[in-house]
Amino acid sequence: MDNDLSMISKIANPIMIVDASGSIIEINDKAQYLLKIMNINVSLTITDIDPTFNREHIEANRHIHKQINFPLVQEVDIFKLMYRDKPCYLYLFEENIYLDEAFINVIDSIDDGIIIINSNGQLECFNAASLRNLTMNEKKTEVKAKEYEQGKSGIGRNLHDLLQEHHWRYDPMTPEIVRRKKTLSRNIKYDNGNAVSILTLTGIPMLDKDSKVKRVVHTQRDISRLVELEIKLDEMEKFKQDYYDQCEELAYYRNLNKIVYSSKKMGNILKLAYKVAKTDSSVFITGETGVGKEEVSKYIHANSKRKDKPFIAINCASIPSELMESELFGYEAGAFTGARNSGKKGLFEEACGGTVFLDEIGELPPQMQSKLLRVIQEGSFLRVGSNSRIELDVRYICATNLTNEDLTNNNKFRQDLYHRLNVIPIHIPPLRERKDDIMPLIFHFLQFFNDKYDRKIRILKDEIKALVEYNWAGNIRQLKNFIERLVILTENEIVTREEIEANMALNIDNHETNELQFNEIMPLKDVFHNVEQILIKKAIDELGSITAAAKALEIDPSTIHRKIKRGEIEK
Repeated sequence: MDNDLSMISKIANPIMIVDASGSIIEINDKAQYLLKIMNINVSLTITDIDPTFNREHIEANRHIHKQINFPLVQEVDIFKLMYRDKPCYLYLFEENIYLDEAFINVIDSIDDGIIIINSNGQLECFNAASLRNLTMNEKKTEVKAKEYEQGKSGIGRNLHDLLQEHHWRYDPMTPEIVRRKKTLSRNIKYDNGNAVSILTLTGIPMLDKDSKVKRVVHTQRDISRLVELEIKLDEMEKFKQDYYDQCEELAYYRNLNKIVYSSKKMGNILKLAYKVAKTDSSVFITGETGVGKEEVSKYIHANSKRKDKPFIAINCASIPSELMESELFGYEAGAFTGARNSGKKGLFEEACGGTVFLDEIGELPPQMQSKLLRVIQEGSFLRVGSNSRIELDVRYICATNLTNEDLTNNNKFRQDLYHRLNVIPIHIPPLRERKDDIMPLIFHFLQFFNDKYDRKIRILKDEIKALVEYNWAGNIRQLKNFIERLVILTENEIVTREEIEANMALNIDNHETNELQFNEIMPLKDVFHNVEQILIKKAIDELGSITAAAKALEIDPSTIHRKIKRGEIEK
């Protein structure tokens, strides 16, 4: 039997041999360790471990499998055998990983807390880090050996009872994990007296061969430092975003000053505008639609002492006449049906201290021209429905595309208002009279729309020359729209002459729109083909000949003949 004893001592399972009276006569190392972690004296009899020990029952069955609780629930097989010529009984306990001292040493070296709980909610195993987290040690130092050994007394106890007994803060997810058979994770927050800490708890079910949850492995990770870093990262992101926003705002205001030009005429205009900006004198800007009147007005404001105050642009042509007075001067509560209960500030009041830019002032109704004149003369105004005057401190800049003949016609524009506003007249010539500005404008808009649409479109020298020579009836606005179309519609990186001609054809009636609209998505080459076909046919039908159509489209007649011959355009 000595050989048998030597053999069983090497078995990984805890093994005990008891005699007929129930005394433990042999025990291997694993069984001794099991009793140690259960805080059970090895000198006790088997009845202290297995209260239901029944020799006759074992004799009758020779092999019994059951569960015993001492106090940890254990699966055990009991066999009858002869040992030293006497009938004895071998207790073969199930092998569990937490009974391996090497395993305990490994998990104790891990910084994350580890707790193993069986399906009955009993604590089977834990490491030092988990005890530190459960006790919420204020200084977060390593758990002392004495404290750790005292914690071992909890093995076999129900975790819920331990939590209540020791006032541990924990989330015993085991019942839910056993029920759902799924891994669960939760965060808990606690205040250890010095700071708020956060633990991430994860419970992983371990299934047996019958897919039943045998035990649950809980891991604990202190993510307090990680959360702190995330908060700091969020703060840095907000700071960075604020910085970017400020940079964009600065870039915006800087670009207000940046007017693209090369011609001497525009240079002289900006010199005058810069000189005028240092005063509060009213400025009256004239010029065709699209020449850049609003940009010059912004240039004046940005270089004035009012640059940190509001710049309020008012398009007199876009406000309905019946709303004009309330929009400009505001109204009191209940001034008219539909008025806000709190009243409303007018645009003039919003501009106080800054600049009022009256665009298309020639479209101002006669009645409003009279009221505006009075406001300018008195330096104050009344809200609609109010008797209290509001003092007004603004600088006036006006713009119009009316001709001098219209402006000096009292039936179209009040002459007293005109002379009150026309202190410093500035006339901006059309683009066709300052062709030196066209090339830098082309490059400026090309870069802008390449960046906007993530393209790399280039225009070669000969094509640029053709654009410079073109009669831009819509001035800068028309040129800007044209370059945007080129960037959107050009098939390759280099713009061809045919693509320029096709886009030029869109200006046949000199009607500009702010954007192109299509009923469906199609390849760019099909867009060019459709535009060419429609506009060339339209020009031939309306003008009666290929020569006349080519002249209106500003292309060579041979271009149309060539496209007809190739079948690109139907006769």
